[in-house]
Amino acid sequence: MQHFKIVMALIEQGNNYLLQLRNGQQQAGGLNLVGCFGGQIEDGETPEQALIREVAEESSLHLQTADLEHIGTVRVRSERHNKPITVDALIYRTMIPRPTKVEAREGELVLWTEEEVRYKLAKLTPATRACFEQLIWK
Repeated sequence: MQHFKIVMALIEQGNNYLLQLRNGQQQAGGLNLVGCFGGQIEDGETPEQALIREVAEESSLHLQTADLEHIGTVRVRSERHNKPITVDALIYRTMIPRPTKVEAREGELVLWTEEEVRYKLAKLTPATRACFEQLIWK
């Protein structure tokens, strides 16, 4: 089974979490599920550099290293190109001011309150679900 190391941004804005519905052809995994912005770490990148790059590629947000708080790592089983994989996801939390308008460039922007996340857990990517269950609601 293949193993991947990824980074994910848990983005908070007021009472909402900014997530993305992975509904595009560009997504390698988690298709039609809702997840955090993020992706794989490329050779020569630190996790923070990878996350800043991924968030900028997937949205209109341009984060800085100082904006990121590493809150933990989760390991999950998932799928990529319809094949089972394991994933270690390094999770970073960031908060953005309310007036900031965010657009998704890949997939569709989803704004959910914590209550909505709890109610819709089955619609989350495995790593995003683990992020909430193991790191946020511990």
